[in-house]
Amino acid sequence: MAGQNLLIMLVILPFLAAGAAATLSSTARNAEAWISGLTMAAMLGILATLAPRLPTAAGSFRQLPGSTRLDSICASASTDFRGW
Repeated sequence: MAGQNLLIMLVILPFLAAGAAATLSSTARNAEAWISGLTMAAMLGILATLAPRLPTAAGSFRQLPGSTRLDSICASASTDFRGW
């Protein structure tokens, strides 16, 4: 449940920061820079807490039955267009 809430925060946080920056006056450039920097730092923190829960790269990719592998398609495409 906590992971789902963190994912929701990861999506919503940039929009909240944009709304906060939109309410500032036109001369508040430093405040806008701080808002964007703190937003980035918060999003990196959320990603760091979610990283242990992500599946490993070897386990997350699998070939579906009846599908072709992309590397075989790329290999045949590169030999078909030798004249280019």
